[in-house]
Amino acid sequence: METGQQFPEDVKSLLNSLIDGERIIYSVLGDIDEHGNFGERWLLLTTKRVIILNPSTRSVSQFP
Repeated sequence: METGQQFPEDVKSLLNSLIDGERIIYSVLGDIDEHGNFGERWLLLTTKRVIILNPSTRSVSQFP
């Protein structure tokens, strides 16, 4: 995983299992979860797909 950004350890552990040889082009931290509540969410754009992570629930959505 190539990235210039520092991620929290819980996010790093999820990413390491998902990203194999992909480069993260852009990432952003959001503070609203999928239910409209306050909660940490990450949106990542890689060279192959878009990934949405919720480190609290370890939920992952990805789109090619």
